[in-house]
Amino acid sequence: MRDRRLEARLPHRLGRRSSTVGAYLLPDVLARFCREHPGVRLRLREDLHTELEDSVAKGEIDLALLNMPLRRAELVVRKLWTEDYVLAVHESHRFANSKSAIALRDIAGRTAPHRSRLARHARAHVASERRGSALHVVVEADNHEALRRMVARGIGVAIFPRIMTAGSPASQLRYLEIADAVLRRRVALVTHGTAYLGAAARALRDAIVAHVAKTRL
Repeated sequence: MRDRRLEARLPHRLGRRSSTVGAYLLPDVLARFCREHPGVRLRLREDLHTELEDSVAKGEIDLALLNMPLRRAELVVRKLWTEDYVLAVHESHRFANSKSAIALRDIAGRTAPHRSRLARHARAHVASERRGSALHVVVEADNHEALRRMVARGIGVAIFPRIMTAGSPASQLRYLEIADAVLRRRVALVTHGTAYLGAAARALRDAIVAHVAKTRL
């Protein structure tokens, strides 16, 4: 494979701000890819969802990992996986040993969530309002890993995409199912519909698809 610069942008904002796709999917994929293709130079970026769509459509970048749905019909979409969200709590939290799924109304009305997916989902706000109590946001942060470490130290709770639970090193955390299974996302690999995709880009695309299939995300 000839040496070339392959630029594959990853979204920093997926409609809402999220960096979990790049942080928790790509390290394993790229570790193997770089061993097998040492002559390829990768350039990974995080950016706005809309800007990534436009950049792929203009042929400025080869690949993008995005949440669906997309705006541009001319893009080729390879659906990778669909996942729900889970509630992360400290092992000392009263929900920690629950054998049943936790309802959103109970999360919103009785706990102190971080500003992650929970505080940004309209359904969580609605559930809280119906209980007559406002969401109590104790920490605002845009970095999911920072939020996870805070929860591991007993600071509130948070809602994370399920991909973050795989190989989680934080033994103090417990991940619980959410009864109202309405918080979901669909992740896709996006390329241009007619633009030529070089050998390096095709190899990376195939590596991502194979990894997702193997890990059954």
